Amino acid sequence: MKLNVFCSQKMDNLSYLLIDDNKSAVIIDPSWNYENIEKKINSEKLLPKAVILTHGHYDHSEGASYFEQKGLSVYMGLEDLFMLDKKLKKPLPLKDNDKFSFLTDEIICIHTPGHSPGSFCFLCGKDLFTGDTLFPGCCGRVDLPGSDISAMRTSLIKICNLPDDTLIHSGHFYNGGESSLKIEKERNPCIINLKNEEDFLNAVL
Repeated sequence: MKLNVFCSQKMDNLSYLLIDDNKSAVIIDPSWNYENIEKKINSEKLLPKAVILTHGHYDHSEGASYFEQKGLSVYMGLEDLFMLDKKLKKPLPLKDNDKFSFLTDEIICIHTPGHSPGSFCFLCGKDLFTGDTLFPGCCGRVDLPGSDISAMRTSLIKICNLPDDTLIHSGHFYNGGESSLKIEKERNPCIINLKNEEDFLNAVL
């Protein structure tokens, strides 16, 4: 799988374009940079299959309605519909452990509420796209409407059950935006303090 990363300077958002050897492509979190994503698709004559959203916050979904108008299906946790700035005509639901075969490598959907009730991570091979659930050195905010710090702790424990060589691709360019699960287990205070709820609360808040 080939991975293209698009960074929006507005809020350091990271959008991803996953491409397989057949030129099939999946878009993750089209932000304000959606026109650059479309240019890449057109210049390489890619075959976009779908848009998948890690969650519904406007900075991650800004371009979703644009691609929907172009004929692509948009998948998201419907719990986050109330967050959308630009409404979708027919959003399709994500469920925990959904598996997509849009690409040669299967994409597994992992429900990870906490930052928002409809937050999802997407696992494709060893690559985990975490949105605003997990960043290098920290985790997503839990002081927003729909956030839940207890759910965040449960979701991070869930992520930590993945292999240590899992590569983390987060939703913003915070601390470089990329890491590995092994490194996060060693250095990220939100991960290190997962076992004790009080310690976790102190690390996150």
